[in-house]
Amino acid sequence: MHSLFILAAQEAEENKIGKMAYHLGYFVGSNLWTIITVAVVLLAAILYFAFFRRKRKNNWG
Repeated sequence: MHSLFILAAQEAEENKIGKMAYHLGYFVGSNLWTIITVAVVLLAAILYFAFFRRKRKNNWG
């Protein structure tokens, strides 16, 4: 009986994870270009602040 309860709990958790993955996949699929645009802009900003600001400091210092 105890193992039956554990099996039911595991199945409920897997169902929750499956629903969450489905909703996440639906969100990514419907907003794919927005997510790609945000990622590219964020990456460009990180690279700019990491490399170009450091060069400018060294030239003035």
